[in-house]
Amino acid sequence: MRKTVTTKNNSGIDIEFPNKCPRCHTGILPTELFAFDYKDSKNARIAYVVFRCPVCEKLFSTEYLISERGDSLVTLRNYPTMHVAEDFSEEIKKLSPKFCQIYNEANFAENENLNEIAGMGYRKALEFLIKDFATRNNPDKKSAIEKSWIVQCIKDYIDDKRIQNLAEKAVWLCNDEAHFLREYGDIDTVSKIKVFIKAIVNFIESCLAVEEAEKIEKRK
Repeated sequence: MRKTVTTKNNSGIDIEFPNKCPRCHTGILPTELFAFDYKDSKNARIAYVVFRCPVCEKLFSTEYLISERGDSLVTLRNYPTMHVAEDFSEEIKKLSPKFCQIYNEANFAENENLNEIAGMGYRKALEFLIKDFATRNNPDKKSAIEKSWIVQCIKDYIDDKRIQNLAEKAVWLCNDEAHFLREYGDIDTVSKIKVFIKAIVNFIESCLAVEEAEKIEKRK
């Protein structure tokens, strides 16, 4: 919803109200409390508007880039920045707790626009997930798995061809995030890496579910 608000220096600005609280993540129509605007060092007009969430009743502010006409051109960001962690299943948390931790740290970096390090974080998360799954299925090879390069680990210790393919392609894209020259500059690598990792998680969960099903015998 767009609405005109008056800043503390009596300027009228037309802004797009946020539709989601950055604190409780609920869809809302917030209450505007006060606003102010100023010119930054590049002579761009910036406005801050403080809102109150009608659900959690906490305050947050939104930063806007304002045109000379007084219209908001773009919403720059909300403060504070509150991130919702990816909630992995209990099976994945038990299998690879470090994967869950590192994935969410990488996701936090991505949400903070730290795009140059987020991809490498997802790369590390992927390695923990693959090696923990490989070790679970090959406990006698634990030491070899831990010391192996991830590509070799995928080849030697991951039997599921779907996981093998996804993991291999994810590693290719992850390597782009760590190297000076990019081989896949035409691909949004971080987004694609996340898609592949989530697919791997789903296939691993399916494998674990199948194992559980096979343990159940028919009762008379």
